[in-house]
Amino acid sequence: MLVRTNGTAGCLARARPLAAALALASAACGADSVTLRPTLEGKDSTRSAVSAPSCPDDCTCGDGIVTADEDCEPPGTPSCDAQCRRILAGCGNGVLDDGEDCEDGNAADGDGCSADCRTEACGNARIDSGEDCEPPGTPRCSATCRVLPLAACGNGIREPGEECEDGNAADGDGCGSTCSIEACGNGRIELGETCEPPGSDSCNPRCQLIPAASRRGACGNGIAEPSEECDDGNTLDADGCSGGCELEICGNARLDPAELCEPPDTPTCDNRCYPRIIRCGDRTLAPGEECDDGNIEGGDGCTARCELEACGNGRLDVGEACEPPNSAICDALCQRLVAYCGNRFIDLGEECDDGNVLLGDGCDTRCQLEYCGNGRLDPSEDCELPGTEVCDEACRRIGSRCGDGAIDGVEECDDGNLASGDGCGAACDLEVCGNGRIDGLEQCEPPGMGMCGVACELVPSE
Repeated sequence: MLVRTNGTAGCLARARPLAAALALASAACGADSVTLRPTLEGKDSTRSAVSAPSCPDDCTCGDGIVTADEDCEPPGTPSCDAQCRRILAGCGNGVLDDGEDCEDGNAADGDGCSADCRTEACGNARIDSGEDCEPPGTPRCSATCRVLPLAACGNGIREPGEECEDGNAADGDGCGSTCSIEACGNGRIELGETCEPPGSDSCNPRCQLIPAASRRGACGNGIAEPSEECDDGNTLDADGCSGGCELEICGNARLDPAELCEPPDTPTCDNRCYPRIIRCGDRTLAPGEECDDGNIEGGDGCTARCELEACGNGRLDVGEACEPPNSAICDALCQRLVAYCGNRFIDLGEECDDGNVLLGDGCDTRCQLEYCGNGRLDPSEDCELPGTEVCDEACRRIGSRCGDGAIDGVEECDDGNLASGDGCGAACDLEVCGNGRIDGLEQCEPPGMGMCGVACELVPSE
């Protein structure tokens, strides 16, 4: 509340509550009593006049007394400046004046109360700070006052006239480039389709064009018609439905692909329409078989070749060590009597026994191990002992020789091997047509003579 004195040295005191203002004015101005008279000054304040004697000469701004040369007290408030002069009404003064929607004590936008003291809110018909458009909820303005993309297929917003909207303008993903639903049967020929509508004479149920030769009434049109047993959309055999639209199954009295006989389950045709083949292990004793126990395993009296297993049959069966029985090295039960190399048993003095007396298989004819460094010159070795001046670690002779990869002495070439037909012969001679030797694939020498052509090939006489 504002209070003003009526004397020549009157004062205006501002106090809260009213009793405090009256007491302050009475004490400062020396009045025995005060009289209040309501007056209207300005648009936003109501003041009261107070009758009082003149103030002392020492009244100053900030002492709580509004003197004749002051407009207001106390100083430094939104309506009173530091010199006790009244701040005129205006947006940002902290006082809600007439014509203002709001007053937050500043003239800044974007804080809910604009620089001209208007309430900032989406939908107030003014584009405030942080807004793109007004009013909200229109085709171009969202509910939060943000500009919406222009109406177009692919903008991610399903708009009137669009059947779908997937955020792109691509075909073949279920929603076409014109925002129409892609589906066989929609009356539009879309990506992957060749015709519409499906199920017609020229268009199959998958919207694929039916060739003229395969349309309704013809085998291969994908429609099983009364005269057909099946129709898989093609005229190929061996896919379950033949090129004549007949079911391909064993037992249909027709010899279909992959079948070898009909009907099945006969003495000559099994249940898969395959001929019954007499074979060892079928439990049927066929010509040429000594036995057939229903399997192809040995050691059970009948071998995998359907031959009887018995000591003395001249075959080394499972469990036998030798044949024939009752010989110098074999007893009556076909078990060996004498140790010898090649009997598959490592006997005293043998390093190995692989059941034969062959060289070059790791176990020699004397049942000794074949390896470089054993002191014996085994097959594929040039020398012994390895690691000497004339013998390398692989038991290969050290020194010049054909096939060592170096051209030495009388060698015309050396390609590191002793093979012929690769340009360098086994004797390290160059294999070329015209060298006087019939090399590799040559048929004759010298070229260009008689029946020998220029490429050392035989030429028929005219």
